[in-house]
Amino acid sequence: MSRLADYYLVVGYDLDKRAVEGEGQGRILQRFPEKDWEDSPFPQGVELFCQPTGWQLYTERQPASFFVAVLTDINSERHYCACFTFWEGLDNPQLQKSETSEADEVEDDLSVVRAAQVFAPKSLVLVSRLDYTEVFRNCLGLIYTVHVDGLTVPMETVVGNLLTCIIPIAGGSQVGLSPFLRCSAVELLQPATEEAPVCSLLKVPQACDWLLACLQPGQEETEESLRTITLGAGDRQVIQTPIDDALPVSGSTVAQLFRQLGIVNVLYLFCAALTEHKILFLSSSYQRLTDACRGLLAIMFPLKYSFTYVPILPGKLLEVLSTPTPFIIGVNSVFRLETQELLDVIIADLDGGTVTIPECVHISLLPEPILQQTQTVLSMVGALNTLITQT
Repeated sequence: MSRLADYYLVVGYDLDKRAVEGEGQGRILQRFPEKDWEDSPFPQGVELFCQPTGWQLYTERQPASFFVAVLTDINSERHYCACFTFWEGLDNPQLQKSETSEADEVEDDLSVVRAAQVFAPKSLVLVSRLDYTEVFRNCLGLIYTVHVDGLTVPMETVVGNLLTCIIPIAGGSQVGLSPFLRCSAVELLQPATEEAPVCSLLKVPQACDWLLACLQPGQEETEESLRTITLGAGDRQVIQTPIDDALPVSGSTVAQLFRQLGIVNVLYLFCAALTEHKILFLSSSYQRLTDACRGLLAIMFPLKYSFTYVPILPGKLLEVLSTPTPFIIGVNSVFRLETQELLDVIIADLDGGTVTIPECVHISLLPEPILQQTQTVLSMVGALNTLITQT
């Protein structure tokens, strides 16, 4: 059993440290609980990940957004930070600092009007060691609704129920998988034996079965795999736990990755990750970056990626891209120019559907005939999904 959420935060624009020119800073306005859990210390630097491109003020209200960032602590434990960001108008006249005098009374009045038209971001954040993107989206959306619409349910009740919600880490059956596929997934988790090591090619059929299951999302869920919770606001949140806590929670991310980049490009990234190369994803969508990184890790199962893993890297931390160690990192496409000087990094553009491999980088692909067989099987799965979608 584990807590659904370890911390709930409200992060806003720091008016006391605003920048005269350029971007400002964010600060934690509220945090629950205020003390750290002994088994899960509070991750530092959450403010940077709430606004990866920087904390900025806008003269027009921006649309609300949701994404999940991943922070890794000193013990290599991953913390999933779900951020729901909306925009609030600021009526603080001190945003426009000017010396007051009798001659400047008219300008002061105009500055107050301009200040009232400035919108600042505010983020509702859940920090959890579990990866349940849709559940986090629903929970934060409910909290936002209670805040905006002024529902009769006290906010303290909703947040309290969220932080005290305990769910099983695993135990549910896989969605829509046949008994054969379930057994195949379980067998992949068994310890290596002399007859069939975990990484042996003898287990390729089982691995293919698992990959095929990842590529066919959206099947009807079985009742025994569902866990229902409520935050006390007339809601019902449904959680599907994996059959084993070692199985990746991929959802439809694997299928999306193949649709965005194509079979050949994804296989290049798969082999690059296995051979310890640097991989950088670019996209204008934060959630697309997170999904692509999650999908790449899912197809590596049962192998576990142990190098730097940052699906959403804030702009202030771009120097991490110059590290000599392998990584899988996602960066907003507004920083595309800053990534052009990276000579040893494989860049995957999720918006354009391209993968750029530098001349100095050599990727060892799967040996034949496994490579051709894999491409053929994946092409058949893609054609089947297209046929199902059209019908």
